[in-house]
Amino acid sequence: MPNALSIFPSGAPGVAILLLRASAVALLALYAPHLCAGRLWGAAPLAITAICLTLGLVTRVLAGVCAVVLVVLAWRAGAGAGEELALHALPVAALALFGGGAYSVDAHLFGRRVIHLPR
Repeated sequence: MPNALSIFPSGAPGVAILLLRASAVALLALYAPHLCAGRLWGAAPLAITAICLTLGLVTRVLAGVCAVVLVVLAWRAGAGAGEELALHALPVAALALFGGGAYSVDAHLFGRRVIHLPR
């Protein structure tokens, strides 16, 4: 199938997406103190987001939100730390474009399909 595109890739690409999800969760854990600043109401949505990203549930939406949050943090941080945060947002944005992969709840909810592109 030369002209096929899997919505939820498995194998090595699926593992790569799983690693992208793990890195997004690690970034949330790393920068959570800056986001919630000791407020419980700020920590609860971050915890829910981290759990959903770990499981691969609503991956595209949550990864997009995380990328935007990292860019906002980068803008607020200014020179020095801002560039690092902006660079951290790039793989999270890639995850928002890829989706959850085969090893996610999204794959089980929406099914794995193969789209055949016309020649």
